[in-house]
Amino acid sequence: METFALIFSAVMVFIMVVFLVWCFGFYGPRMILKHEKMQKDSKSVSKE
Repeated sequence: METFALIFSAVMVFIMVVFLVWCFGFYGPRMILKHEKMQKDSKSVSKE
């Protein structure tokens, strides 16, 4: 039973890490692009 618990905990940690990496990889660049776009928009507005 101990080995089963170890494997279960290892799998849970692995899933958590993969989920976090996927979240940062998927949402990170998108948020940065959004932020840059907002900055560009505000700059163009201030120029006009």
